[in-house]
Amino acid sequence: ATVYAQPIQMRIEDVKGFDYRQVNRYRWRSEYEGVELGLCRDLWIPLAEPLEVFSFDFYDAQANLRPVSRPLSFAINKTGVFNAVAFWFELQVDETETLSTSPYGSKGRTWQQAVQYFEEMSVEQGAELPLLAAHDTYGISFQVNDEETDMVPPRTGVPLYDPMWHATFQQVEKLSSELVRATVQNPLEYRHIAETAVALASRPADFGLEAPAAAEFCLRYMS
Repeated sequence: ATVYAQPIQMRIEDVKGFDYRQVNRYRWRSEYEGVELGLCRDLWIPLAEPLEVFSFDFYDAQANLRPVSRPLSFAINKTGVFNAVAFWFELQVDETETLSTSPYGSKGRTWQQAVQYFEEMSVEQGAELPLLAAHDTYGISFQVNDEETDMVPPRTGVPLYDPMWHATFQQVEKLSSELVRATVQNPLEYRHIAETAVALASRPADFGLEAPAAAEFCLRYMS
């Protein structure tokens, strides 16, 4: 299976007549979400050609269990505002058949593409956009390679997030990543976590949890 990625501009201009452009700069996160890009082709703009990010050989399971990161450099071919990376995969089923989730193909209503939002950055045609791609054996993520770029996003002095919230988010994200990695590599650990997730979702009040949060945790680890 081969994973491809592409920097895009995906901004919301207005919502029911209200100007939403300034709110776009707060629309970023370190996790990706599923988006059917083929059905909203007028809402996003590709800023560079797609690049191959990772290739996984499912006959070599041990290699896939090692976290990997690698640098990427996208040649910007359209001036715009970079605020997201779209990525998808192509799976070679056999010698003749390939399953693709590319937004440019006619895949039908199967898997969505993944989109990870970034803090907004203006880019110009002819520039290079350096990113770092990484996977932890469970999920794929991207970040701007600050060591290789002189493009600094404009700052207003107003933080884009509450610092205390961000510190807590990083702690929870680190714990979640460790938990996911343990479940992927150890089937018995996955079974234990799955049983716990079901218990939390079915009896949230017994554990002092809010029902939506318990249900989301269960869906995350059972999907």
